[in-house]
Amino acid sequence: MRASRRRALALLARSARRFAIVGPVLVGIGAASQAMAAEDDFIGSWLFYIDHRPAGDAYGTLDIEAADEGVAGFIDGGPAQLGIDDDEITLLFDWDNGGGIVSVSELTGSLGDAGIEGIVRHDGETTGSWRATPRSGPPGRGEAPDPVDLGG
Repeated sequence: MRASRRRALALLARSARRFAIVGPVLVGIGAASQAMAAEDDFIGSWLFYIDHRPAGDAYGTLDIEAADEGVAGFIDGGPAQLGIDDDEITLLFDWDNGGGIVSVSELTGSLGDAGIEGIVRHDGETTGSWRATPRSGPPGRGEAPDPVDLGG
């Protein structure tokens, strides 16, 4: 009876040591998959609207794609630096004042049921707002063709 008790205690000790090593790894994997899930929620094509003083209103496309190291962002096809943390997003948006002077503004926002909404900052001051809604393809895209006989 005593030998079987020692074996059981040794088995428990080995299991505890394994869990001490594997436990944090499993927690780390869970956190990484949560971060990836948050990034996945942003991936796609978005219709983009910005109300930004002094530049005024602008419309465009925000594309967020999976990349080798996280995600990559593009505003109207041009690269935009971005960072995602849970349901929060930060974008650096460069724009031209029409006179050849290029400025960079910071867009911060959060993902909600209707899309992404946030504020625009330029030189540390809030200068406007922005929003992005999921972009869907044109009607009929991806559907099988349904030709019509026009021969009469």
